Order: sequence, then structure tokens, then C-alpha cells
Amino acid sequence: MKAPEIKHYINWLGRVEYRNINCSFTYDETSYAAIDRIFRLLHRLEPGPENTSWELWLRAERGTIEDFGSFEELRADGQVESFEEFETWWHSEFPEEAAWFHFAAGEDQEIGYRAIFLGHRHVLEVDSRKERAFPYDIAPFTAWLEGAVRDAVQMVETGSYQELVERELPIWADGRKLSRVLENLISNCVKYALKGTRVFLSVAEENGQAIIELKNTANYEMDFAADEITERFVRGDTARSTEGSGLGLAIAKSYTEVCGGTFDVSVDGDQFKVRIGFPVYGMTAK
Repeated sequence: MKAPEIKHYINWLGRVEYRNINCSFTYDETSYAAIDRIFRLLHRLEPGPENTSWELWLRAERGTIEDFGSFEELRADGQVESFEEFETWWHSEFPEEAAWFHFAAGEDQEIGYRAIFLGHRHVLEVDSRKERAFPYDIAPFTAWLEGAVRDAVQMVETGSYQELVERELPIWADGRKLSRVLENLISNCVKYALKGTRVFLSVAEENGQAIIELKNTANYEMDFAADEITERFVRGDTARSTEGSGLGLAIAKSYTEVCGGTFDVSVDGDQFKVRIGFPVYGMTAK
């Protein structure tokens, strides 16, 4: 199963309306068996702080643009006007060859309750206290989920999981907003760099954080404190006429924080640096 179909299942199963009534989805028996096996796999790992919860990052292939959807159908529905627009949409939703999904699971064996979250959406629930209704066949999704959890658990046990997570640095954020942030920063970093100097971009893991750092040598005098630049247009001061003003940075900071990240600016002489941080999750085996 490719990432676009997984996202479809997340959006469908992640609806909350049905959880307000005294029943739960009835899945096919194949899916119930898969959920049982998923929790047996999780019990091979050290649980989280509540002793009954686990977190992992699951990897899925993006697939081809055909896996994303049908251009003809989307054009007929008025959602896109050209293939270029369709392709841009695909890349904005799934910019990398692999997509990462944050997985969390918890259970209470005493009351017979299990819950699985994917992409921070509550997608699966097994609750012995509720009457089962609304049967659905979700076997393709639970089959993928079981396989992805098995792969992650095996990597944890062999010691390769953390290395993969740190190398790929999956984070949970709004892809469109974050792409706007990076586009804005890179564009301005190049635009306001001193001619003949280099612009530096790096991505690294530091203390459980995915850190994106951009640095340049400014082509103008930076007569301001680092903590002022992202507030300059808000305050309406003299920065309105200053080259390299803080408007773009204020928007970038706001978008980053909405996505759950941190945004820091530092100035050292003519060196201007921006650091964006997002948490990276990991887990250890028993």
C-alpha cells in the first residue's frame, strides 16, 4: 500500500463522529487478527511512560503520481485545471520518495480496550464495553499496518531503527506550511546574501530534534537585535523601509510554530542564521 492510500484510510477512519455514540466500528475478522498481532509485536518493545503505550515512526513508499489519484477525474471535478497543477499538488503532499507516519498505540487489558493512532488521528479502536456495529472491511489497511509495525520493531531490535530515523529525520508538520517556510527562507537567504559569498543549508539531529539551519553573509548592515527581526512589522517601526525586513521571517516563524516547531534567529557580525527545530521520535527495545 502506498502513502496516498494510507492517508485516505487515515482521513476516513480518523473521523470522530461515530465515537460519540455507544458503539464502535466492527472490522472484518482478518483485521481483528492483525490488530492482535500488532499488539503482540509492540509487547516486544519497552512501553512508553504510561507502561501501556508505544510510539514509532512507520515508513511508506510515495508511489507514482497514478497512486496519488486520477488526473482526469480530478480535472472533471474541477479540483485541478492542468496536469502541471496536479503534479505540483502531488509533490506538495508527498515531496519525498518515502512518507513517514507517526504511530502510537495504547491498551488497557483490564477493560479490554485498545487504540491505535496514525498521523495523530485515532484510526482503530477495539473496546469490549461497546456494542459492535457498522461493519467495514479494512483488511488492506491493517495488513499494511501490521507489516510496517513488524518492520519497525525488527529494526528496533537490531539497533538500526534509531539510525534510520535520525538519517531520514521524520517530523510531524503541515507539509504545505513548512514548504512555504523553507521556500521563504531559502529565497531570502540567497536574495540578501553578499555577492560572491556562500549560503549554507544543513539538516541534522541534535538531542532528539531535527534541526534545519540556514546561514548567509548579509549584504546590508544588520543594525538590529536578533529577537527583534521577527517582530518588526508587527511593531510597525522603521524596519518597514529596511532591506531584508522581518515580514517574511515573521510569517515563517508563525507558520513554524503553528506546525509545532521552534524558530530561532541569531546574528553574529555580518553572519545571519536561522534554526528551525522539530522533535524526532524514537524507541528502544527490551
